[in-house]
Amino acid sequence: MICKTLEQLAIGNALGTLNADERAQFERLLAAYPGQKAESAAYIDTAAMMALAASPRVAPPEDLKARLLSNLPKQDLLEDHPPVEPKSFSAWLKSRYFGLLRPFLTLPESVKAQLEGIDKTPRFTDPEQMPWMPTGVPGFRKKLIRDEETFRIELVQVDAGASIPDHDHAGTEDIYLLSGHLQTQGRLLGPGDFMHFAPGSHHDEAFSMDGCHALMIISKPPPPPKIAKMEMA
Repeated sequence: MICKTLEQLAIGNALGTLNADERAQFERLLAAYPGQKAESAAYIDTAAMMALAASPRVAPPEDLKARLLSNLPKQDLLEDHPPVEPKSFSAWLKSRYFGLLRPFLTLPESVKAQLEGIDKTPRFTDPEQMPWMPTGVPGFRKKLIRDEETFRIELVQVDAGASIPDHDHAGTEDIYLLSGHLQTQGRLLGPGDFMHFAPGSHHDEAFSMDGCHALMIISKPPPPPKIAKMEMA
Protein backbone atom coordinates (compact mmCIF):
# COMPACT_ATOMS: atom_id res chain seq x y z
CA MET A 1 0.00 0.00 0.00
CA ILE A 2 2.88 2.37 0.84
CA CYS A 3 4.54 1.66 -2.50
CA LYS A 4 1.25 2.33 -4.30
CA THR A 5 0.81 5.62 -2.46
CA LEU A 6 4.40 6.59 -3.21
CA GLU A 7 3.89 5.80 -6.89
CA GLN A 8 0.74 7.94 -7.08
CA LEU A 9 2.49 10.81 -5.31
CA ALA A 10 5.48 10.47 -7.64
CA ILE A 11 3.20 10.76 -10.67
CA GLY A 12 1.49 13.81 -9.18
CA ASN A 13 4.87 15.34 -8.38
CA ALA A 14 6.01 14.85 -11.97
CA LEU A 15 2.82 16.48 -13.26
CA GLY A 16 2.96 19.30 -10.67
CA THR A 17 -0.48 18.55 -9.21
CA LEU A 18 0.47 17.96 -5.53
CA ASN A 19 -0.71 20.37 -2.86
CA ALA A 20 1.45 21.35 0.11
CA ASP A 21 0.34 18.44 2.34
CA GLU A 22 0.80 15.88 -0.43
CA ARG A 23 4.19 17.33 -1.24
CA ALA A 24 5.28 16.98 2.40
CA GLN A 25 3.99 13.39 2.51
CA PHE A 26 5.87 12.60 -0.69
CA GLU A 27 9.13 13.95 0.74
CA ARG A 28 8.68 11.94 3.97
CA LEU A 29 8.11 8.72 2.01
CA LEU A 30 11.17 9.35 -0.15
CA ALA A 31 13.25 9.87 2.97
CA ALA A 32 11.93 6.59 4.41
CA TYR A 33 12.39 4.68 1.13
CA PRO A 34 15.48 6.14 -0.57
CA GLY A 35 15.58 3.25 -3.03
CA GLN A 36 12.51 4.73 -4.78
CA LYS A 37 14.22 8.01 -5.68
CA ALA A 38 15.47 6.79 -9.05
CA GLU A 39 12.03 5.56 -10.08
CA SER A 40 10.41 8.80 -8.94
CA ALA A 41 12.93 10.79 -10.96
CA ALA A 42 12.05 8.69 -14.02
CA TYR A 43 8.44 9.93 -13.80
CA ILE A 44 9.73 13.51 -14.09
CA ASP A 45 11.76 12.59 -17.19
CA THR A 46 8.75 10.84 -18.71
CA ALA A 47 6.47 13.80 -18.08
CA ALA A 48 9.02 16.15 -19.62
CA MET A 49 9.35 13.88 -22.65
CA MET A 50 5.56 13.76 -23.12
CA ALA A 51 5.34 17.51 -22.85
CA LEU A 52 8.15 17.89 -25.39
CA ALA A 53 6.43 15.53 -27.82
CA ALA A 54 3.14 17.40 -27.49
CA SER A 55 4.67 20.86 -27.86
CA PRO A 56 4.39 22.49 -31.29
CA ARG A 57 7.60 23.10 -33.15
CA VAL A 58 8.67 26.74 -33.23
CA ALA A 59 10.87 27.94 -36.06
CA PRO A 60 13.93 29.89 -34.80
CA PRO A 61 14.52 33.44 -36.00
CA GLU A 62 16.17 33.63 -39.41
CA ASP A 63 19.14 35.59 -38.02
CA LEU A 64 19.80 33.20 -35.09
CA LYS A 65 22.44 31.15 -36.92
CA ALA A 66 24.32 34.27 -38.02
CA ARG A 67 24.27 35.72 -34.48
CA LEU A 68 25.58 32.48 -32.97
CA LEU A 69 28.36 32.11 -35.54
CA SER A 70 29.45 35.70 -35.01
CA ASN A 71 30.22 34.92 -31.36
CA LEU A 72 32.45 31.92 -32.19
CA PRO A 73 36.24 32.15 -32.51
CA LYS A 74 37.46 32.81 -36.01
CA GLN A 75 39.59 29.63 -36.23
CA ASP A 76 38.16 26.58 -37.98
CA LEU A 77 36.73 24.54 -35.14
CA LEU A 78 35.77 21.70 -37.48
CA GLU A 79 39.33 21.10 -38.62
CA ASP A 80 40.14 18.49 -35.96
CA HIS A 81 36.58 17.58 -35.03
CA PRO A 82 34.44 16.11 -37.82
CA PRO A 83 30.70 16.78 -37.55
CA VAL A 84 28.70 14.33 -35.47
CA GLU A 85 25.28 13.25 -36.63
CA PRO A 86 22.63 14.15 -34.01
CA LYS A 87 20.82 11.30 -32.34
CA SER A 88 17.26 10.72 -33.42
CA PHE A 89 14.55 11.07 -30.79
CA SER A 90 13.86 7.31 -30.84
CA ALA A 91 17.57 6.51 -30.39
CA TRP A 92 17.80 8.89 -27.46
CA LEU A 93 14.67 7.42 -25.91
CA LYS A 94 15.99 3.85 -26.18
CA SER A 95 19.40 4.73 -24.73
CA ARG A 96 17.80 6.67 -21.85
CA TYR A 97 15.07 4.26 -20.79
CA PHE A 98 16.10 0.77 -21.89
CA GLY A 99 18.56 0.42 -19.02
CA LEU A 100 15.88 1.56 -16.58
CA LEU A 101 13.22 -0.80 -17.94
CA ARG A 102 15.45 -3.85 -18.61
CA PRO A 103 14.98 -5.45 -15.12
CA PHE A 104 11.20 -5.39 -15.64
CA LEU A 105 11.18 -6.86 -19.16
CA THR A 106 10.07 -10.46 -19.54
CA LEU A 107 10.98 -10.82 -23.22
CA PRO A 108 13.06 -13.73 -24.53
CA GLU A 109 16.78 -13.14 -24.53
CA SER A 110 16.83 -13.23 -28.35
CA VAL A 111 14.33 -10.34 -28.47
CA LYS A 112 16.27 -8.39 -25.83
CA ALA A 113 19.42 -8.83 -27.92
CA GLN A 114 17.62 -7.36 -30.95
CA LEU A 115 16.41 -4.38 -28.90
CA GLU A 116 19.98 -3.74 -27.77
CA GLY A 117 21.24 -3.85 -31.34
CA ILE A 118 23.18 -7.09 -30.92
CA ASP A 119 23.62 -9.67 -33.70
CA LYS A 120 22.27 -7.44 -36.49
CA THR A 121 25.09 -8.23 -38.91
CA PRO A 122 23.65 -9.59 -42.19
CA ARG A 123 24.51 -13.18 -43.05
CA PHE A 124 25.53 -14.04 -46.59
CA THR A 125 25.19 -17.55 -48.01
CA ASP A 126 26.32 -18.58 -51.49
CA PRO A 127 24.19 -21.60 -52.51
CA GLU A 128 26.53 -22.23 -55.46
CA GLN A 129 29.25 -23.24 -53.00
CA MET A 130 26.98 -25.64 -51.10
CA PRO A 131 26.83 -29.33 -52.06
CA TRP A 132 23.59 -31.04 -53.03
CA MET A 133 22.42 -33.47 -50.35
CA PRO A 134 20.49 -36.67 -51.13
CA THR A 135 16.99 -37.01 -49.69
CA GLY A 136 16.50 -40.76 -50.05
CA VAL A 137 14.19 -40.19 -53.02
CA PRO A 138 15.82 -40.96 -56.40
CA GLY A 139 16.24 -37.82 -58.52
CA PHE A 140 15.34 -35.50 -55.62
CA ARG A 141 18.06 -33.58 -53.77
CA LYS A 142 18.33 -30.38 -51.72
CA LYS A 143 20.62 -27.70 -50.30
CA LEU A 144 19.93 -26.57 -46.74
CA ILE A 145 20.21 -22.77 -46.98
CA ARG A 146 19.18 -22.00 -43.41
CA ASP A 147 18.17 -24.15 -40.45
CA GLU A 148 16.59 -22.41 -37.44
CA GLU A 149 14.69 -23.62 -34.39
CA THR A 150 11.26 -23.03 -35.91
CA PHE A 151 11.85 -23.24 -39.68
CA ARG A 152 14.28 -24.19 -42.42
CA ILE A 153 14.89 -22.90 -45.94
CA GLU A 154 15.87 -25.33 -48.69
CA LEU A 155 16.79 -25.15 -52.37
CA VAL A 156 15.49 -28.35 -54.00
CA GLN A 157 16.15 -29.99 -57.35
CA VAL A 158 14.00 -32.60 -59.09
CA ASP A 159 15.47 -34.41 -62.09
CA ALA A 160 13.52 -34.80 -65.33
CA GLY A 161 11.15 -37.74 -65.00
CA ALA A 162 11.56 -37.99 -61.21
CA SER A 163 8.72 -37.82 -58.72
CA ILE A 164 8.30 -37.15 -54.97
CA PRO A 165 5.99 -39.61 -53.17
CA ASP A 166 2.85 -38.31 -51.47
CA HIS A 167 3.30 -37.31 -47.82
CA ASP A 168 1.72 -35.36 -44.96
CA HIS A 169 2.95 -32.03 -43.54
CA ALA A 170 3.50 -31.65 -39.80
CA GLY A 171 4.12 -27.89 -40.24
CA THR A 172 3.62 -25.38 -43.04
CA GLU A 173 5.38 -25.77 -46.38
CA ASP A 174 5.78 -23.00 -48.95
CA ILE A 175 7.07 -23.76 -52.45
CA TYR A 176 8.25 -21.13 -54.97
CA LEU A 177 9.21 -22.61 -58.35
CA LEU A 178 12.39 -21.12 -59.83
CA SER A 179 12.76 -23.11 -63.05
CA GLY A 180 11.21 -26.03 -64.88
CA HIS A 181 7.78 -27.50 -64.16
CA LEU A 182 6.21 -29.50 -61.34
CA GLN A 183 2.91 -31.37 -61.59
CA THR A 184 1.15 -31.69 -58.20
CA GLN A 185 -2.28 -31.27 -56.60
CA GLY A 186 -3.88 -31.35 -60.06
CA ARG A 187 -1.87 -28.31 -61.19
CA LEU A 188 1.14 -27.71 -63.39
CA LEU A 189 3.46 -25.24 -61.68
CA GLY A 190 5.91 -23.16 -63.70
CA PRO A 191 8.61 -20.57 -62.88
CA GLY A 192 7.20 -17.91 -60.53
CA ASP A 193 4.31 -20.07 -59.26
CA PHE A 194 3.81 -20.39 -55.50
CA MET A 195 2.01 -23.02 -53.43
CA HIS A 196 1.29 -23.11 -49.67
CA PHE A 197 0.48 -26.16 -47.54
CA ALA A 198 -1.03 -25.76 -44.06
CA PRO A 199 -0.01 -27.93 -41.08
CA GLY A 200 -1.67 -31.35 -41.21
CA SER A 201 -2.33 -31.13 -44.97
CA HIS A 202 -1.69 -33.96 -47.41
CA HIS A 203 0.67 -33.47 -50.37
CA ASP A 204 -0.08 -35.64 -53.39
CA GLU A 205 2.70 -37.11 -55.51
CA ALA A 206 4.73 -34.42 -57.29
CA PHE A 207 6.19 -35.16 -60.77
CA SER A 208 8.52 -33.15 -62.99
CA MET A 209 8.67 -33.97 -66.69
CA ASP A 210 11.52 -31.60 -67.56
CA GLY A 211 13.18 -31.20 -64.15
CA CYS A 212 12.83 -28.20 -61.85
CA HIS A 213 14.37 -26.08 -59.09
CA ALA A 214 12.32 -24.63 -56.24
CA LEU A 215 12.78 -22.68 -53.03
CA MET A 216 11.02 -24.22 -50.03
CA ILE A 217 10.32 -22.74 -46.57
CA ILE A 218 9.25 -25.39 -44.08
CA SER A 219 8.13 -24.67 -40.54
CA LYS A 220 9.00 -27.09 -37.75
CA PRO A 221 6.28 -28.23 -35.35
CA PRO A 222 6.90 -27.34 -31.69
CA PRO A 223 8.64 -30.10 -29.71
CA PRO A 224 6.39 -32.31 -27.56
CA PRO A 225 6.06 -31.18 -23.95
CA LYS A 226 8.40 -32.87 -21.54
CA ILE A 227 6.71 -35.26 -19.14
CA ALA A 228 8.07 -35.13 -15.64
CA LYS A 229 9.33 -38.48 -14.40
CA MET A 230 8.19 -39.53 -10.94
CA GLU A 231 10.82 -41.32 -8.95
CA MET A 232 9.59 -43.95 -6.60
CA ALA A 233 11.26 -43.92 -3.23
